[in-house]
Amino acid sequence: MRQVRHGACLVLVLAAAAVGATPPESPFPSPPPVPQPMPAPPPAAGVIDLGAGQMYVVNSKADGALFVHPEDLVSVVAKKGPLTIDGLFADAKVPGESETRDYAGPFVWVVKSVPGKSGKATALFIPKQWTDPKEILRDRFTVNGGGVAPKPDPAPVVSGTGEWVVVVANEANPTPAQGKLVDGPTLRALKSAGKCRVYTDVSEADKVAAKGYDRVLANAGVKSPALIVLDGVGKPVLVQALPADEAALAAALKGAMKP
Repeated sequence: MRQVRHGACLVLVLAAAAVGATPPESPFPSPPPVPQPMPAPPPAAGVIDLGAGQMYVVNSKADGALFVHPEDLVSVVAKKGPLTIDGLFADAKVPGESETRDYAGPFVWVVKSVPGKSGKATALFIPKQWTDPKEILRDRFTVNGGGVAPKPDPAPVVSGTGEWVVVVANEANPTPAQGKLVDGPTLRALKSAGKCRVYTDVSEADKVAAKGYDRVLANAGVKSPALIVLDGVGKPVLVQALPADEAALAAALKGAMKP
């Protein structure tokens, strides 16, 4: 089961550069509690373990810059908040389970491990209008991009009930025939009924990744353009290459979707 948690990340409040001023509140995520009983030695106290396929999200009320060293261990993507992010989080209470989180701060950075890279990393947040070195915040975490992967076939986050049809074609151009399917009668009817989502633009890669569809395709060994059919709880029941025509699409959907 997936958990839904809102606003799980602390936001940064800049303190005035004065004697006795309250220290700024950290924008970095908090390490999860050590599980009991402990199945394996935990990371060092106060340190988050960023595993393969997970996200380390920094959320701030104040504008600034986030630097992570060494740079080759992770990728950093800046986003504008407030926003909602779905996926696997490094500071999850239940490791390996997908969550939906709301981030209220206007400045968001999503940090992910680079596949095959592991080591210790340091994140440094420097406010744009800083006046005191105490306002520059630091956090340390471990990166395990080549360790244990997320649970196989993770269920994408899907709202509502009933089967869903997802077309992922944002990384490879569909053939002319496949292109017609996107605006064809079958998918158009499903979209009108609220049961179909289509991703066709390369700029939507973050959305595809956030929903977990890239992992679904990777687990099935299927490349874009692809067709995914989900059941009522978001579990993939069909993952295949996007059919070549309406007849093949109808046949695929008939076999995967309940009447």
